[in-house]
Amino acid sequence: MDRSLYNKLIQYIHLEDIFIKDLNMSRNPVVLDDGELLEANIKMKPVLQLATETHLFATVTFDVATYTKEEREIFRIEFEYAAVYFIDKDAAFSEEEVNQVGQTFVEKNVPINVWPFARELIADLSNRMNVPRLLIGMYRYLPTDKADEEAND
Repeated sequence: MDRSLYNKLIQYIHLEDIFIKDLNMSRNPVVLDDGELLEANIKMKPVLQLATETHLFATVTFDVATYTKEEREIFRIEFEYAAVYFIDKDAAFSEEEVNQVGQTFVEKNVPINVWPFARELIADLSNRMNVPRLLIGMYRYLPTDKADEEAND
């Protein structure tokens, strides 16, 4: 990845829209103990869908599940957020340049932008399913490989 090109993208890109693209949820008939605290198993996958000279479109798919102590599934929420970004024309990016650094942007930045919306959705939907409200922590980006770690130095 070209670090200077990525830094330039960061300077000129702006979040234009975030919306729920898809949503599915289910709750199993499980009796919960009073005051039982639930932990959520959250899986997230950000994907670059489209990159042009002026826009970047990404999706983030979430799979959230909770389980009893006996490992029976209590509920599952699967949803996908879409994030649309606008790139200032002053940046004068080519489509190729945006594609070159777009995947890195999607992996590092899009989850940070979408996470607060996902936390709120998970909390609201778990409440509507009459299960204890889940406390979902903040998002932390962790490098996934040696090259990514070196790029952050």
